[in-house]
Amino acid sequence: MTPWSSHFSSVRRLTAMEFKMTKNLSHLLLVLPITALGITACGGGGSSEYDPIATGLSGLMADPDAGETQTFKDLVLAWRGQTPVDLSLDGDDIYVGRRGELDFRFELDCLDTSAKIVRCDAKSDADAKISWKGKIENTRHKLEIDRNARIKVTSLDENRLRIQGDLDYSIQSDFKDKDEDYRHKYDFDADAKYDVVVMRSDGAIESGKLEADIQAKEKLEEDDTKIKSELKTKMVVTFLDGETSEVDFDSKSKYKLHLVNGALELE
Repeated sequence: MTPWSSHFSSVRRLTAMEFKMTKNLSHLLLVLPITALGITACGGGGSSEYDPIATGLSGLMADPDAGETQTFKDLVLAWRGQTPVDLSLDGDDIYVGRRGELDFRFELDCLDTSAKIVRCDAKSDADAKISWKGKIENTRHKLEIDRNARIKVTSLDENRLRIQGDLDYSIQSDFKDKDEDYRHKYDFDADAKYDVVVMRSDGAIESGKLEADIQAKEKLEEDDTKIKSELKTKMVVTFLDGETSEVDFDSKSKYKLHLVNGALELE
C-alpha cells in the first residue's frame, strides 16, 4: 500500500473562496486535511502515513460545537436537568437543536437504583443517545457527517462522573473540479468505545480513553492519473486532562492533541 502522506503532494489546494466556506463552518475542519490544505498541524518536522486521519480527527474532536469537550459539557448539563446551549426540549428529556450546519438530537433517560426512569436531577445514573448530522453541498464540494453515541453515565463520587459507551463516525467527502479535470473522494468510518471520567461541575475531562477501529478510503483523479488507497487502523486516544490527549495509531505513530484548539504534534 502506498503511504497516504505521499498522495497528498499531488492534490491541489483549495481556492480562497472554498477555504472561506469551510473556515466559516467550524465543525467542517475535517475538510481541511482531506483536501490537502496540509498536515502542517503536525510538529517536529516529521510526517507519518497516519497524518491525514490524525489531522482530520483532531479537528473533529476539538470542534467547539460537536467535539468531545463540548459533548461532555452538554451531557452533564442535561444530567443535571438543565438545557444545553443552542438546544431545546422536544419531549421528555429529549433535546434537539442546530449548531452551525449540524443537527443535534440528545436523548437522556435518568435511572434510579432499581433502573426505573426518573427525572434527571444530578443524583441518578443515566443512559444517553446522541446524534450529530450535517451536510454541505455546492457545485464543487459535497460533505456529509454522521455521528451517533450511546453512553452510560454513572456517579463515581461527589465530584466525578464516569462516561462509558459506543460511538460511530461516518464521513463522506466528494470534491470535483471539471475545469481542471480533478476529483477527490474520501470515505471514513470508525467504531469507537469511550471510558472517560469527567467533573460533575462542568463536564471537564479528568482522564480516560477512546479506542476506535478506523477504515478510510481515498480516490484521487487528476488528468490521466488515478490513485486509490485504503487504510485500516486501530486508534487509541488517552485523555490526559481537559486540554490535552495522546493519540496512538497501531502503536506506530503517536501524536499530542490539544483539545482546546485542535493543534496536533507528531511525537
